[in-house]
Order: sequence, then C-alpha cells, then structure tokens
Amino acid sequence: DLNSIFNEEKMLNSIYSQNGLIYSLHKTLYNKLDFNRISENEFLGFLNNCESFASITNSTFWDKLTMTFDQKYKTNKHFTPDQYLYDKFTLEQLEVLGGTLEKLKNDSHFVGRMFEKRFHFELDQENKDSFTLEQRREQLIAMHEASADRPQSFKSALLLEILENGIKLDLYDKNYFLEYLKNPLKTWHMNKEVQKKKEIHDYVWNQYIGSLNHRAGGRMDAGLDKKLYKNYLEQFYNDAGDLDAFKEFFDQDFLSDLFEEFEFLAGKEIKKEKIDAKKFESLSSLVLI
Repeated sequence: DLNSIFNEEKMLNSIYSQNGLIYSLHKTLYNKLDFNRISENEFLGFLNNCESFASITNSTFWDKLTMTFDQKYKTNKHFTPDQYLYDKFTLEQLEVLGGTLEKLKNDSHFVGRMFEKRFHFELDQENKDSFTLEQRREQLIAMHEASADRPQSFKSALLLEILENGIKLDLYDKNYFLEYLKNPLKTWHMNKEVQKKKEIHDYVWNQYIGSLNHRAGGRMDAGLDKKLYKNYLEQFYNDAGDLDAFKEFFDQDFLSDLFEEFEFLAGKEIKKEKIDAKKFESLSSLVLI
C-alpha cells in the first residue's frame, strides 16, 4: 500500500544520508537500494555484516561490488578479498563475479570456494567415507575435467589425487601420469630442465582437496613422490620393457637406478661395472619371496 511504499522510501533515503543505517536494512529491501549511492566504506561494512548475498539480484549491488574490488586491485597489488566473503555467494554468483573480475581466477580461496560449492556432495564429510575407490575415481576425474580454466597448481593437485587413487585400484593411466609430469607440484627426482620451472605447489589446496584420498594434510615429501613414481614407472616398464618415454622428465640417475632395479626383478642381467651389492641383496630377497 501507499503507506508501506512511503516508509520504504523514507528508510532508503535515510540510508543514503546517514552512515551506519545500512547495517539495519532488512533483506527485503536489498533489491530496492541503489548501492551506487553508498560510500565505499559503508559498502565494505555491508559486505562484512550481511549474512548472505544469495537473494540479491540488484544490478547496482554488482556494479558497486565490481567497481570497489577493481579499485582495490588498482591501488593495492596485494589486495585479495576476505576468503569468508565467498561463502556468502551462490555458485552461480561466484561464476558471474569471476567472469567480471579476471584477477579472482588466480585467487586460491576464490577457486577453492567455487570448487567446494560445485562439488559439495562429493566433499561433504558425511558422504566421503561412503564412496568406493571406484566412485571416488569417477569424481576426481569429473573434478579435473571441470577445472580446465583453473590455476595449473590446482589442476596438478587434482591429477596427483587421481594418480594416488590409481595405485589403490591398480589402475595406471599413462596419460594422467604424463600430464602430471609436465607440471609436477614439486620437482624432486626431476631433471634440470624440469627443475628450471618454478615449483607450483600451493598449500592452500590442502584445505580444499588435500584429503580426497582419505589422508590428512599435505603430501609434500620426496619419499612419497619417489614411491608414487616408482609404482607407475614399474608398470610402464613391464608394458614396454624400457623407460624411454620418461627421459625428458626425470633425473637420469634416478631413472637409471629404477631401470636397473626393474631389470633385476625381471630376471635380466645387470650390465654395470659397479653394483650396489646391498641394494641387489635386498632385491634378491624380494625375488625369492
């Protein structure tokens, strides 16, 4: 009625003219407020105090948000929005925001929160333990395929999860392995050419995807990497009889040592002047078993 319309207008005009009143604005008026008439400080306060932006379709809100963040990026090269701010948006809203502000696509927490919202069922703690390894593999592959435009470190972290899952299922996918080797999170055991690349591991991903294979925290450990590489390389050696396809990635000594070990376990003669007797003695016990 006219009375309620008058009261709404009165409330909105008060917000435009007085600081602090926006915090008491009822959510039914979010889509009627002209956010462009609000100061930057008032708007930032609203962002922090508002519980959810899910119901906001007001174009002036998105204009103000884009303009405010864009200005922050221009004046402060280290600026990143508060990570908890992303929880207040829906997945669809975050997708729109990411399409408007390109810098957000390199914001680890923005990427992580979008990932959580898109795969909330698969990541839910109550559901995680109910999935079989086969189901988890399907989910990991879907997650990887949905991450084409995400930072390389994120894609490599997902690839690592797929590789670890493959060991548990005795599935050794050469394509995923090679894709990971092109951009490994860490360059342990890699040759000098690969080591020239900047290591891309981002510890933030531990928060979002670090326990998809039922392990806690990060896995950054040279010994774990060696174990994973050895598992895959042994399978590919058994298939091809050599490791030539991987020379462009691995340190030559590392690859040669594994090749000799695989040759020995296959019952072939090791042609080497100096042999590590202790190493092959321990391998002999494996062969005898």
